[in-house]
Amino acid sequence: EEEGPHSSRPRRAASARASLRMLCTIAACVVAVLVTTCVRLYVNYGWWYVAVLKRSPPAARREACGPEASRGGARRRIGILTLRDTATAVLPRYAQIAAFSGAALANKAAYARYHGYELVVADAVADERPAPWSKLTAMRDALPRFDWLLYVDGDALFANPLPSLDCFVDDAYDFVMAEDWSGYNTGVFFAKNSTFAREALTRMWRAGDRLARPTPLLPFEFEQRALHYLADSPVWRR
Repeated sequence: EEEGPHSSRPRRAASARASLRMLCTIAACVVAVLVTTCVRLYVNYGWWYVAVLKRSPPAARREACGPEASRGGARRRIGILTLRDTATAVLPRYAQIAAFSGAALANKAAYARYHGYELVVADAVADERPAPWSKLTAMRDALPRFDWLLYVDGDALFANPLPSLDCFVDDAYDFVMAEDWSGYNTGVFFAKNSTFAREALTRMWRAGDRLARPTPLLPFEFEQRALHYLADSPVWRR
């Protein structure tokens, strides 16, 4: 019996459904791979940093400036503060970096001894917030003992021991910090012993009452979120 002109339509529909199922399967596999990769990168946060630490540091560059600053040769009272965080270190996300915490602290101590700076090792505040928020109160409380205080994250190192910290501070300002692709970065920053700096650190801590809650709806994490909020940075406004 000869097939009618419309007899091929069911076959075409079945073929289209089969193609759609195949595309859906491929898309699901791609999504699964991406999600798995993101989860592994999050859990193993810092593996690339660990690899860098295992390599020899670069050769020291020439000293940019000496310890005497502009104040008629008088030396500023500069300290270095870092945070000791034993609670976060047990989390899988930070476990690999935590393995280098002892070496990183020794690096900071060696730099401080070399230049005659006081190294302050502060403990995280017993609070519901993640430990990085504690750098704000630690900096504020230690500032009165210094002219300038440098905060350095626990996983940060001094790669070049020669330049003194006087190379980087400017008494015309209350804070000195780096700016990366996302804007202000509080991983390493200077604060001057001034009323403005102490009040700013306090306001950042208080802002955590409404900003510390983890949420993907707000940019940044921890105290850096409070800084961008108070500064109304372009990244925050976006």
